[in-house]
Amino acid sequence: SRQPYSGLTLNNAEDVKLWSNVVAARYDDDYAFVQEVDSGEAAAVIAGGNNKACRGVVDINPTNFVQTVENLSICIPEAPSSPPSPAPKYVEVFCGDECHLIQWPYDMGPSYMPGSDGDVEQICADLCDERDCRAYSTQYDYRKNDGSRWCFFYKETAEPSPVSCASDPFNVGGCTYLTKEGRFFIRPEDRIQYNVLDIDPSS
Repeated sequence: SRQPYSGLTLNNAEDVKLWSNVVAARYDDDYAFVQEVDSGEAAAVIAGGNNKACRGVVDINPTNFVQTVENLSICIPEAPSSPPSPAPKYVEVFCGDECHLIQWPYDMGPSYMPGSDGDVEQICADLCDERDCRAYSTQYDYRKNDGSRWCFFYKETAEPSPVSCASDPFNVGGCTYLTKEGRFFIRPEDRIQYNVLDIDPSS
């Protein structure tokens, strides 16, 4: 039959010092702390403290070395909390085949080959961080015609013109230009300020 020992057992042990153990037995009538000897009386624990039994029976000599507590959560360590994920510097806006905001002042940057040059979107993001830039797009490089992508950088220090392109520009006529395999990324705060919404495919 099953033995009622699912906690800490001192088996034929002498000169024991018992410090800082937190134990929850599997069942209420299992031993959380117990001393066992083959014959005679168990030797007293010679020193100890800060021992807690959250569930189960305590049979330790002397008994004052173990404290019985009612709160089972004391015996269940808290999982380490994960650090919050950093907020993204740029968020992508779906732009279909019109990913260039032609009425937003911009600089045309270099082009890169995906794969051999690395992650083009990340390269453009890093370059945007280093310059006058609130948003960027990646667009197919027609000059090379080998799959390379341009970086376009939309200036932080200049406002869209005309003013009609300063709100929801992907859904306002005359604000965009056709692109091939384009993607558009913008800082979250600027997306809010300029109400930059995904393009409506039905419009």
